[in-house]
Amino acid sequence: MQKKIANILFSTRLTAVLFIVFAVAMAVGTILDRNMDTSPTPYTRQLIYNAWWFEAIMAFFVINFTGNIFRYKLLRKEKWATLTLHLAFIFIFIGAFVTRYIGYEGMISIREGATESEFLSQKTFITAYVVGDYKKNGVLQRYNFQEEVDFSPRLTNSFDETITYDNIPVRFKLKNFIAGAEKDIVPDETGESYLKIVEAGNGMP
Repeated sequence: MQKKIANILFSTRLTAVLFIVFAVAMAVGTILDRNMDTSPTPYTRQLIYNAWWFEAIMAFFVINFTGNIFRYKLLRKEKWATLTLHLAFIFIFIGAFVTRYIGYEGMISIREGATESEFLSQKTFITAYVVGDYKKNGVLQRYNFQEEVDFSPRLTNSFDETITYDNIPVRFKLKNFIAGAEKDIVPDETGESYLKIVEAGNGMP
């Protein structure tokens, strides 16, 4: 039984199947992200790149290439070229796992001749502060709430978390997600009156 499983895991047929599925998945992800500002988007991250099956493909790649090194006795001088190819793929997929679980993704703008020590993280969070009359040792307590999310207008977004502040449950629930939302004044006949002043640079009219 173990030999049969090993023959499947270390077979060149499995290698070919993994390459085909991997290539198709990458192509689909690229097509789904066309005309987007960035790639990958939350949609393709959840659908493909962060999906368990995509990570399973890379794990099977590592198992397959590692097994082939010993199965075909590649640890020999005359097999160094094939061994190098197998090791290269193994390190590529290990690097992908490191990037996925340990690395950071983000954007940074560096002008010519300038240096930067901060970057804008790719991750997004829901952040809230709960402030009430709850005191501890005479000090007013504030509850800081932060949860990582990955919303997209192409996904069925949901978020529902409940915390406890001074033994009182506080619920955070997503009502609607609006991509690229900006805070602005919306005209309404029944609304309040506001005066909007627009200035040029340096406060000059």
